Amino acid sequence: MIEKVASGAIRVPLFSRPFVWRPRQMTALFESIEDGYPIGSLVLWEPADEVESMSEIGGIPVPPPPPGLPICYVLDGHQRLATLFGCLRAPASAQASTDAWMWRIYRVLGLQLSRESRYRHCGPVDAPPDWLPLRSVLRTKDFLSYQRVLTGIARGEELEELLHEAYDVSHRIKDYRIPVVRVIGGSPSQATTVFSRLNSSGLSLTVDERATAHNEYTDGSESAQDSG
Repeated sequence: MIEKVASGAIRVPLFSRPFVWRPRQMTALFESIEDGYPIGSLVLWEPADEVESMSEIGGIPVPPPPPGLPICYVLDGHQRLATLFGCLRAPASAQASTDAWMWRIYRVLGLQLSRESRYRHCGPVDAPPDWLPLRSVLRTKDFLSYQRVLTGIARGEELEELLHEAYDVSHRIKDYRIPVVRVIGGSPSQATTVFSRLNSSGLSLTVDERATAHNEYTDGSESAQDSG
């Protein structure tokens, strides 16, 4: 899924609402994934013709659609997909960027018996060494580098526990599977009907966003509000 977003094969249509999740919603998503809880299905639309789409997802530029391959557009799940892609694929430069703080999420190690949130954001300052950067989870080289960080702050049994926890978190995230519902073909208006019948419990659209969505629809695109 993440690789398909990175390749441009999965896109967010231009008429979709922008990213609106709050930091706590983002960290709660990773907590649910680690615990193995369902986070809902993604609804992907595969139309016959290309649809205008956003140039970036999760703060990361995405390439143009690959020629000759089917393109899927996210009808429901933009907030979740952007959170996953933006945090797990954040470039190293995001660590030093003030504007990219929202995509810098860390898993705090050693909190098994604590009620504190296991996942936290970090600003432009360096995170504590026992905070596992999520951007290293999918990158073997970065994960090995983080292992070396842990060897500098712990020894013996404490180090083994931290390493084991980091490995466990990494595998839980990488092995998590998100159900996907595909809508094949159809017109933008039909795609809108599919989306409107979904049971949404997310943030409602503002008046301005509704007006924009309506204008996009009347111009021949589909309108939709994304619950996440």
